[in-house]
Amino acid sequence: MASEEIEAALEFKRGLERDFETAAGLDGRSYYSAAYSLPQASPVMWINLNPGGTPDDHRVLSDEQMASGRHEFWHGDGKTSRATGSFLAQLFPVPSIRLRSIQGTNVAWERSRAGRDIDLDAAARRAAPFLRRYVDYARPRFLVFGGSAAFDLFVDVHAAESVKTHEVLMGNWGRTQARIFVAATLAVPGLGEFEALVVSHPSRGVRAGVLERCRERLAGIELPEALA
Repeated sequence: MASEEIEAALEFKRGLERDFETAAGLDGRSYYSAAYSLPQASPVMWINLNPGGTPDDHRVLSDEQMASGRHEFWHGDGKTSRATGSFLAQLFPVPSIRLRSIQGTNVAWERSRAGRDIDLDAAARRAAPFLRRYVDYARPRFLVFGGSAAFDLFVDVHAAESVKTHEVLMGNWGRTQARIFVAATLAVPGLGEFEALVVSHPSRGVRAGVLERCRERLAGIELPEALA
């Protein structure tokens, strides 16, 4: 049964990536990142802004590696991905086979160096219908955004509506104040309502008070075992 579930997950992933590549005019996975692990149903999906690096300096996990249980958040090369994994490991002190069930993706799927060399809004709109397919497949209860920029772009591109804002925590961000934690109920047309958590960009480290607030909001969530 497990092998059948893994093959079904790979079939979904390959179809999703094939359709996105065609729509975006890209030639292979080195130019983008969609699913950061084997797709599966999970109560939690982490969404960063967009993948960094270039096809020349960044490697992605192969389907075979993902089918063996590897996850970009813990086994990949990306600094932001690894920082995300570190945050999640602190947030969920559970065995790795459950931790790896957490789904990971981006608002915009095309790779760039810190978003400076692409139009992020246009890239997010190209990825939007495919991200929606992924969310529908994974059926998360919580969408956790790595940074307020990822949250804002998702809300704009997907015409999402904040049904209720539960909490906003401000903190120092350079010389300004920024949202370092947000908890809200988000309605996404065609997909339904989700609990949304926004944390400061994981590459900046875990800000004081954010981990505790996330734990409070996620209390009672039980992660399933990863498919592999």
